Amino acid sequence: MTYTSQMARSTEPNEYPDIQKARFHHNYVESEDDVPQEIRAPLLIQPMSGYRVELGGSPTTPEMYLEEQDVYAYHYHNNFTNHPHINFIGGDKENPIIVSIQTAPDSTIEVKGSRGSGSSKALMGYRVIVRTKKADHHSILPLEKSRTALLQSLKIHLPFLQTENLKQISNSVFPNDLAYLERRMYLGKHKFGVVYCRAGQTTEEEMFSNENGSELFYNFMDMMGDRIQLRGWPDSKYSGGLDTKNDSTGKESYYTEYEGLSIMYHVSTLLPLSKSNSQQVERKRHIGNDVCCIIFQDPQCTPFRPDTIASKFNHVYIVVQVLPERRNGKICYQMAVVSKQGVWPHSPVLPEQGTIFEHGPQFRDFLLTKIINSERAASHAPAFCVTRT
Repeated sequence: MTYTSQMARSTEPNEYPDIQKARFHHNYVESEDDVPQEIRAPLLIQPMSGYRVELGGSPTTPEMYLEEQDVYAYHYHNNFTNHPHINFIGGDKENPIIVSIQTAPDSTIEVKGSRGSGSSKALMGYRVIVRTKKADHHSILPLEKSRTALLQSLKIHLPFLQTENLKQISNSVFPNDLAYLERRMYLGKHKFGVVYCRAGQTTEEEMFSNENGSELFYNFMDMMGDRIQLRGWPDSKYSGGLDTKNDSTGKESYYTEYEGLSIMYHVSTLLPLSKSNSQQVERKRHIGNDVCCIIFQDPQCTPFRPDTIASKFNHVYIVVQVLPERRNGKICYQMAVVSKQGVWPHSPVLPEQGTIFEHGPQFRDFLLTKIINSERAASHAPAFCVTRT
């Protein structure tokens, strides 16, 4: 039997699995001409080619849940690293293939019955993972007498392998590299960039050169997490790549935990500021390598252009603009989301355009759920298909 992981990567930006199409009814625009006339609220993000701006579409309170990660998360670590197996490589530079095959039968395999039956049965066989840019293929092969027979059986299950000349990898470090690759794809830890934008700022250099944020900005950050001292930050706590020994990445940051996940923010105004380098390389080094970023805008900021920050890794920007006046004594915000093409649709669906969010735990929960799901959805984008193989 053979089956393909639900986390199969799509190389076409318009290809989404049917399950995604059924669950999420997003409205997207890719240019200003696509914005429906009935949407009167000004957009916080300027639509442009190569990006999808979510228009929102949930007139009621959206469902709030963290989407499940791949059922095969940590599959290699759990079922291969401590079990006899061999690794092969095939394909070419543009389309590499990595094959991992158990070489001793695994008696712990449990195959579930038909959907809704609730039944399962034990199966003796060999686990197999075949990694390509487009998908992870997970198979269970029947017992065979030789490795050659195992490979022949695999090529029957996955015909695209029949013309491949698979070469065995004897490098003892290679399994560690595969386990590291897997950990990168399935994290219980998240690091998110947060960029402060003053009114009138439109360029990357201007935003990254802000020495301090406004009081409204830090009110927002206090809602999103706890301000912590980096020096002496416990080794047992997630640091998000920040220096916790010598203050080389700043003295403070913001950290929080949500639904059992650890989150460290890379806050632009708390990372080291260079007086001589307008590109702010140290700040860009961290935020430019984050998959998802929050762009916090003071009141009266112009719409954010998704290409403002030059980064191959940034795939989702969540723009949060604070309103100039309080409502019912509370700070209020508007929010918008833009993703690079190839990022799968994900929950929660944004409310209708122009919706006002009040400062407080409900908005925090909504924003954290959205940004965590955004990072998981971004793992399907073509750029990450390349890095994972």
